[in-house]
Amino acid sequence: MVKVESQENSYCSQGYEKMEITIYPPLSFSSYTELIKTKQTFLLVYTTIFTYLVSAWNTTAGIRIWGLLWITISLFFAVSGSTLLNMYIDRDIDALMERTKNRPLPSGKIHPFTVLKHGFIFVIAGIFLSGIFINIITMFIVFFGFFFDVVVYSLWLKRRTRYSILDLFLVELQVVYLR
Repeated sequence: MVKVESQENSYCSQGYEKMEITIYPPLSFSSYTELIKTKQTFLLVYTTIFTYLVSAWNTTAGIRIWGLLWITISLFFAVSGSTLLNMYIDRDIDALMERTKNRPLPSGKIHPFTVLKHGFIFVIAGIFLSGIFINIITMFIVFFGFFFDVVVYSLWLKRRTRYSILDLFLVELQVVYLR
């Protein structure tokens, strides 16, 4: 983030104040991977893949490769989008904590609106891909995962109680039903 002050001009002499402009650098791949917390995202996607494989192993339908592929893609988008939205929501408290103050949003490496926009695009893509290529039940489960993570946990409970983490247990239980 670069802050630039305007130079004196005729408007300043007429009583107008100097204007400060903030210029954000373009989104880099490393900032992006840090924003979506790739280790956490891949762990959640891996858990879903493993659960799908175990639950489909001895069923009459068996393992459907295309279903597995679309679950993986849609969940990657939904989890990444939810994480981006969580980063957007928590940018103020992240700036205060030593452990999180150097993340891309609090450190000014990226504009908050860019994160918000990408978060919504990813979540919507993940939800709709699961509905189009898997089924409506999976689409609702992916939506409820987003809803519990972003709305219930991040917006409602996280700053109100220390027991807010119990909400994420419900999100993890939904992974079992993604088959």
